[in-house]
Amino acid sequence: MKIFHRRRFNKTIRGNYPSSITPHGEGKIKVTRYQLNNKIMNQDFSTFDLGLATVLVTLKYELLELDRLNPKKIRFVFNRANGIEQMIADYWEDKIELPAQTLLNNQKTLKNRIYSDM
Repeated sequence: MKIFHRRRFNKTIRGNYPSSITPHGEGKIKVTRYQLNNKIMNQDFSTFDLGLATVLVTLKYELLELDRLNPKKIRFVFNRANGIEQMIADYWEDKIELPAQTLLNNQKTLKNRIYSDM
């Protein structure tokens, strides 16, 4: 039987594991969520921010998945395309101008995906 404990950014996994694979003592493995999602961190961009995700969808960046590892938050995972870092910087510096109706329609679509997939 495995017990999962969530603590801030770390997850402790308990179970019957050989001590050779448990770096933190017998029967316990400590894994950060970044280690769990190494692919996401290296090749993709992810954010918990709905506004930023809406802007990226409006700018036609590919939304790969809605990650639900954390039951209280949804992580939006995007393909790390050329120029995405500059668009994110422009978003935080309030330099992006987009059509309001398109932006709000995309936000509504994202919210529908969040709540319909639960």
